[in-house]
Amino acid sequence: MLLFNWMQKITFKNFVWINLLSSEAENIRKVCKDYNFHHLAIEDCFSQIQQPKIDDYDDYLFMVLHLPRHIKKSGRTIALELDVFLGKSFLITVHNGDLKSLNAYFTKITSDPSLLKPSNTAYLLYEILSETFSSCFPMLQKIAEKLDRIEDDLYEDQSKKTLEEISVVAQDIINFRRIIRPQRYFIQDLEATEPKFIAEKFDIYFDDIADKIDRIWDLLDNYKEVCEVLMRTNESMLTQRLNEVMKILTIISVIMLPLTVITGFYGMNIVGLPFANYHLAAEIIFGSLVAVVLGMLAYFKIKKWM
Repeated sequence: MLLFNWMQKITFKNFVWINLLSSEAENIRKVCKDYNFHHLAIEDCFSQIQQPKIDDYDDYLFMVLHLPRHIKKSGRTIALELDVFLGKSFLITVHNGDLKSLNAYFTKITSDPSLLKPSNTAYLLYEILSETFSSCFPMLQKIAEKLDRIEDDLYEDQSKKTLEEISVVAQDIINFRRIIRPQRYFIQDLEATEPKFIAEKFDIYFDDIADKIDRIWDLLDNYKEVCEVLMRTNESMLTQRLNEVMKILTIISVIMLPLTVITGFYGMNIVGLPFANYHLAAEIIFGSLVAVVLGMLAYFKIKKWM
């Protein structure tokens, strides 16, 4: 095994695996100069490609695919690009070093090369894809836990916070779907490609990868529906709370209206108002105000408006 801070290399019986942990042009050209790769394929390794693809050359395949990675600090899921050169005697993977599942698999194979059976580049590619797409399931589990927590908190008085959490999870699901969707077609194209240097039929292995991606997609669909339901439920609860507030304010306004009329009437600076000179006038007027309030509350209660 050869190990640098930007490159890992392990030699098997029939082939070599080089894992580049850097997408810098200088490092990529340094490694690929001995393999006579097409210059356009090499350039694709250090340029940002938005869609996965497979280029079939005479004696090797060049592949570009994208894998999700969750950033804890921002709470977002981003796409990481993985470039692969697949030949009969070599497999070269190029990424920026952030694919933890791929790096962990390299370490595992390094410690025990016998884990790779059968020992050829096509099967190694299957194992790499299997490991990297399997790493999506823990991320999906975290999304499921977030949705469960939001559902539990939904009925608490945390409307604004809950709305923000739902929005963050919804954006996370959208980003995840945007990454995974093109990979489904990538695997289909890979199954349809039969390089000359792959003697065995590997459809069954790539079907396994396609099944994993389909399960990921189904989970994302399910989470998307749950998120939409939670969003609608939260909006309904916000509307209900707003209606309750408006109802209380309306009741207060209606009750205050006759009180305002009475107090305004006796607030006029004119002579001859009823009970104006009576010594219990204040008590009578105050009692009238209380009676009006109690009468209206009783009426609203009978009508079940409150």
